[in-house]
Amino acid sequence: MLSRRATAVALVMIGLAITVAFIVQLIILGALGFGPDIDQFELQPVVNVQPTQAGLSPPLRFDASRGPAVVQVRGLNLHAGQVLAVVLAVSEGDGAARLALGWRIAEDSRRAASTGVQLAPQSAPREAMIPLVGHPRWRGSVTQMALALEPGHPGPLTLTSASVVPANPVGGARLMLATWFGDRNALLAADGTAVRVLPLALWIAFVAVVSALLVALWWRRQPAARAQALRAVALGIAALALLLTVLGNRWPGWTQAILGSAALVAALLLAGAPLINRPLPIARWQALLGALLLFAGGAALSPMVAAVAAIPAIILTVAPVWPTWMTTGASLLAILPPLAIAAAAQRLIQLPAMFTPLVDPTSTLLTVANNASGLPGFALGLVALHRLWPAPARAARWATAPAAAAAWAVTGAVCVLAVPRLAVLANDSSAFIGLMLPALVCLALAMTPRFREVAATADDALDSGADKTEADLSANALLLLESHAERVRLNLERGEMGNARQALRQMTVMAPAARMTALATLRVALADDDLDAATPAAKRLQALGGLSTTEYDLLLEYAHRSAGHRQVIELAPHASATPGNARAVALAHLLDDSTDGRRAALQTLRQSPSADALARDIAEINLLLDDLPATQQALVLTGIPLDSPTGEAYIARLGLRAQGADAHADGVGKLAMWHPQLGAAHAALGEILLRQGNPVGARARLVLAMKLDPMLWPLQWYVKSIAPPTTADTESAPPAPAAMP
Repeated sequence: MLSRRATAVALVMIGLAITVAFIVQLIILGALGFGPDIDQFELQPVVNVQPTQAGLSPPLRFDASRGPAVVQVRGLNLHAGQVLAVVLAVSEGDGAARLALGWRIAEDSRRAASTGVQLAPQSAPREAMIPLVGHPRWRGSVTQMALALEPGHPGPLTLTSASVVPANPVGGARLMLATWFGDRNALLAADGTAVRVLPLALWIAFVAVVSALLVALWWRRQPAARAQALRAVALGIAALALLLTVLGNRWPGWTQAILGSAALVAALLLAGAPLINRPLPIARWQALLGALLLFAGGAALSPMVAAVAAIPAIILTVAPVWPTWMTTGASLLAILPPLAIAAAAQRLIQLPAMFTPLVDPTSTLLTVANNASGLPGFALGLVALHRLWPAPARAARWATAPAAAAAWAVTGAVCVLAVPRLAVLANDSSAFIGLMLPALVCLALAMTPRFREVAATADDALDSGADKTEADLSANALLLLESHAERVRLNLERGEMGNARQALRQMTVMAPAARMTALATLRVALADDDLDAATPAAKRLQALGGLSTTEYDLLLEYAHRSAGHRQVIELAPHASATPGNARAVALAHLLDDSTDGRRAALQTLRQSPSADALARDIAEINLLLDDLPATQQALVLTGIPLDSPTGEAYIARLGLRAQGADAHADGVGKLAMWHPQLGAAHAALGEILLRQGNPVGARARLVLAMKLDPMLWPLQWYVKSIAPPTTADTESAPPAPAAMP
């Protein structure tokens, strides 16, 4: 049930959205002024035009049998921005006529501008409106206008009067009403003039989106009330669309095509009900039988709409027994027909004969938004409503099979309207409306899962104290918190730090003391390399106890980055056996004074399940131990070619241990000079300098080597053993290798 307050707010927001949309349309038309001082033109005959009676403004009879029939008005003092359109009152003329409207402006009086319009055959007197706003040359101060009936007209044409539609809100509303609801033959589209009046479907969509946004902002802290108000908005927009469709004479009545479409819609609803967990009072086989009978009846009444709804009906029927990937594939295949039509239109492929006229696009496709005025706009409004619906973040957004069916329904309708020979078969208003209904009902089915999930209370999303944990949240709020935690993890994996921080802020507001919040805080802090923010989160996790492997991995990484070597060694048995963790533990052993660091580090790497991937790390540790045979064996496993620069550097490092530093000093110096980005060469040079009694130069080379090649991280033992690190060395040293979760 809808509350009175939610309904009232929804109606007020719809009214405000309509006002905003009307003002926006007036701005597009430039109709916020007051209009000209005149509204009637005193036309003067020029050639082949005769007055039919005496008077100030006599009716003029055009006879173009002997050449163009022309009238004009001189001495105008009219700015083009004050006029939206010219209205001609035609009292006689029953054949198609080609009219030309021309004008001169004071700024360019030597060159006249003109545009042509086509007057449809009609025997009854009528008004013909020629919009001029949007014409590229309708600008400046208009001093003279002329109207001509081109030769070839089968009979005389009598013009009673000529007036203007002023560029003010009343004139703008008049042009809008004539475009949306007037006789199609009464609005004469001028050649080269841009249409400044938005299609009615787009106007309704704008109203729907703006009203839904306003409601969502008004009730942003009360999800249940927001859901009720959005539901009222949907009903209000549906009523508005239906009202405008009826007022615009777009509703053809209960024709055969409309009845057939209604039966097909009922069949689609029966077929799709199980996919949205909607219980039916009848058995599954009875529902399928009813859907089949309804589809058969709809096909008999409206074969065109049934052809569009056939594939969506098949998808909805077989989706319960299909694997998910087949449904996803069906939705992707829906883009193939439009692509085929586009390729045929560009002469890239050859389609069957009925598709060949695609080089001449149908006007049906361009006018469907007006002929089925409410439905496309209401569909776009549903999409906006779906995006603003206050459902838990991890609730299902779409029902997969109905979404695929909706894609095929839209594709089928567009293909029918785009193919000339098929568009001719659907050349009536009822068929236009019927073609839209399968897509609309499939879209509604696809959105239903999210519409059925509403966040229960807003209190769960408010800041209610620093000690709030998972135990203090409702089921819906806990689901929302888990969704934010998953967003943090996924966004960090994609490198989208901004989105991860936003999700973390929402978690901090909902439950700042929750375990998931502490874990997410630690993730984001480590990704930002912000150890100050990571420290309280790590302490919070350790205090909670009962840690998972993932949490142990993050704590180990935090301890590794904060140089907590003893803590890294203590956490290692509980963390995952990844190469990154093995390197972190080995480095902790190297830099921890309480153990035989080099041998403990080597043992850690060798016992790792990824020992083969750590062959180069093992070779570096063996070099620290001066174990040359073990180093050679590990280098073989690394696959480094001995004739490569890296291989030559390692040969030099082995040689200087066996033959002394002086024997290889010259070769290593040249290698470092010719390969300045090779970390292994600088490491060899640093070791030579260390053996030659130059600890300052050795430290600088070793630090540079680790910067160039992070795989040389064991050299930190050398750096530590040379001398206590200074502040400058600490700042210039490369970051320790991050533990891989």
